[in-house]
Amino acid sequence: MKKKKYGLVILLALFCCILFSASAQAASAKNKFVKASNGNVYYYNAQGKKAKGLVTVNGKKYYFASNGVQRTGWRCVKKKYYFFRQAGGAGGYMKKSTKVNGIRLKKNGTASYNKQQLRKLKLMVLASSEVDRCTNNKMTKAQKLKAAFRRAVSYGYGADTKFYSGSDWDIHYGEIMLYRKKADCFGFGAAFAYLANAVGYKAYAVSSGGHGWAEVNGRVYDPDWAKVTGQISLYCGMNYNTRGANIPLYQPNRVYVKKI
Repeated sequence: MKKKKYGLVILLALFCCILFSASAQAASAKNKFVKASNGNVYYYNAQGKKAKGLVTVNGKKYYFASNGVQRTGWRCVKKKYYFFRQAGGAGGYMKKSTKVNGIRLKKNGTASYNKQQLRKLKLMVLASSEVDRCTNNKMTKAQKLKAAFRRAVSYGYGADTKFYSGSDWDIHYGEIMLYRKKADCFGFGAAFAYLANAVGYKAYAVSSGGHGWAEVNGRVYDPDWAKVTGQISLYCGMNYNTRGANIPLYQPNRVYVKKI
């Protein structure tokens, strides 16, 4: 019994040392990025406090959430839209004077958009928030993609609709699913394409006109069929050449393809 108590005391002491060490490191940090043990990245200002909101570091702008955690990808700050490189620390700075996802970024980093592009911007910001919720910063990029896929599979079913083939069909179906959290196969596919884009992949929403899925790195991601069959791993990154009972013929039916 005494040995057990002694062991517990040692473990508690070690935990306190680690906690104190981490706290001391954060407390002494000034004007620097700090990566915590959970993978989250913070920036401590000249006063040694966690930066929040838009912050300029060495001439580049970064974004930190209200809890101080660095956030990247598409973000809306005070009703303006920005894109931050999908990297941690100094690499996650605001992009300027370029195009991202077909949307032009001005010299000051703010997005320039029309009505349809505004819908897409709102959708991409929402997708970034969804990815924030279903992943953590200790995950690899590939692990985040799988977590995002499971998130998409968890969404519910709404009324089936005849495929809408307008030029904004990816936005249309992505909105239905990501706002309502329930849709048909087209919504499942488009929503995951936006989630994959938020993780940092080049993603495509794909439809045959009768079924919808997403494509990442030339592979099939079909959250709808994964939900129906329960075979999540099979439909998360399936090779287009895969054949089997009840597996849809994806390759010859890539009729509508939209890059996010």
